[in-house]
Amino acid sequence: MGNQAVRVLEVLSDVVGDDQVPRDRTKNRLMNYLDDRAGGNANADLKKLVARAFDLAHGVKHDRQPNRLKAGSAASAAILIVSMVRTASEPG
Repeated sequence: MGNQAVRVLEVLSDVVGDDQVPRDRTKNRLMNYLDDRAGGNANADLKKLVARAFDLAHGVKHDRQPNRLKAGSAASAAILIVSMVRTASEPG
């Protein structure tokens, strides 16, 4: 499940990411997008949440003893990030 969650995030970064940032820097591409859309200190906690969710999903990918809780958490983390990027993409 960790691989699938990370793949979702890679595809998302392909859609919203800056072409100036290398494709293998998925987290940077997503965080740069959120900085552009939801910059400022008022949204610092949201950006921290996205960064931690990304780390969780990526960590499960490399976990040698994954379990149902970790797999579900990776999926939930990816869904959270997709939802937040979608919300940040909406006007106003």
